[in-house]
Amino acid sequence: MRIRLTVPEVQSRPLDRPTHCPKCGGQTLYQAQVHPRKRFIDTKLTDVATIRYGCSTCGKTFHHYPKGVTRKQQSARVVVLASLLYNLGLSYEATAKILGVLEAGVSKTTVWRDVKEVGLAARRRQHFRDWGQVRILGADETVFKVNGKEVVVGFVTNAETGDLLGADILIDRSAKGLVKWLKRYARRVGAEVVVTDDLATYRPALEELGLEHQVCLTHVLRNMSRRLREVEGYEAEKEKLRQVVKELPEDGGAQLLKLALEVKEAEPRLYWLALQLSERWERLVLYKRIVGVPRTNNASERAIGPSKIRYRTMRGLKSYRGILNLIALTGEIYSSASELHWEPALAA
Repeated sequence: MRIRLTVPEVQSRPLDRPTHCPKCGGQTLYQAQVHPRKRFIDTKLTDVATIRYGCSTCGKTFHHYPKGVTRKQQSARVVVLASLLYNLGLSYEATAKILGVLEAGVSKTTVWRDVKEVGLAARRRQHFRDWGQVRILGADETVFKVNGKEVVVGFVTNAETGDLLGADILIDRSAKGLVKWLKRYARRVGAEVVVTDDLATYRPALEELGLEHQVCLTHVLRNMSRRLREVEGYEAEKEKLRQVVKELPEDGGAQLLKLALEVKEAEPRLYWLALQLSERWERLVLYKRIVGVPRTNNASERAIGPSKIRYRTMRGLKSYRGILNLIALTGEIYSSASELHWEPALAA
């Protein structure tokens, strides 16, 4: 994967003029004053020219800045570079030192503010981006800690490309809560299928939404093996169950139901496992019926991975906003896009 990241361009002077007054919207403007040297922090420039304009309608005066420059003491280019370095693994302090070597030194507190700003812009881009139709969604959850308390975050991805469509704090993981969470994604992109792990509450939620459901076979096999280890004896029956779930024959559901009835009285744990697998059979083999549906939820796992890796190198997170900013930025860095254009929130 190779992604070209384009940082904001910074001009030394304004190449255009404002079209209207920011206060009243008036279009009759006059040039009031030119400031030839506004000193600021950038990797290439040390000062820029700014122009003050006045509004003939309301009398307000305001600065007009070159591209990549705002009233802040640093350029948009430095803001983006600070956020990129931090999200690639550096600490706030190390990022500040690297920028200092590039003659754009800022404090670690400023780096913290920059990361928040670019993270907010990434979330806005994610929210307003037109994804087009996404036929197959992937959904998964993972746990982060905020101020020492566990928080469940749900990820929604394009199951075919692996791109992250969004992430949300999940307060309610019941079927009702999952319906509320997944509904807006499914309707927005016109989804037809959702691939998930084998969490029981996904089934009623997706049935209510009228979506097809593929259960991740990797999760099913892993959980089946764990539950079989808890059953003593019945080696022939256990091997039969493993064979059916791995090979997924056409009559596999019927075979599992027959096996469940054979051991119902003798071994309840094996009975319930075989019965549950037979009941979800159609959701295990959906990928055989609908072309393009993956048999695993690896797309969601890949979307979660970069955020979790970066999270483990940190000393914890202090807010929900910090989690979602981190996820949005890492989701962009490791997306399927060939080129990314990052902008701070003020210019987004």
